[in-house]
Amino acid sequence: REGWETGEDWEFERIALSMDQINEFSPPPNYAKITDSRFEEYRDRYGTDSWELDALEPSVMNGLIRDAVEALVDDDSRYETILRERNHRKLMQDAVGGITL
Repeated sequence: REGWETGEDWEFERIALSMDQINEFSPPPNYAKITDSRFEEYRDRYGTDSWELDALEPSVMNGLIRDAVEALVDDDSRYETILRERNHRKLMQDAVGGITL
């Protein structure tokens, strides 16, 4: 993606509501799009209603997204990154005479 040339590998994953979440949170249904090439398979499996993540209360949606992202995070790499950032911050503070960054 443009502007993301950081040398890092990025992984994107679609997030969809499960039927358990639909039953738990009761978002308003939409009619499934008959123009979608997957409509017939979807209709046979779930019926003609569809539900969207963004129809949920913002706090619920944020929690579901946070859970999905955290499931992808490598905790060891995250910890190493935090330590490296703290070390760099300390080095910069020392270089500029202890100014808090």
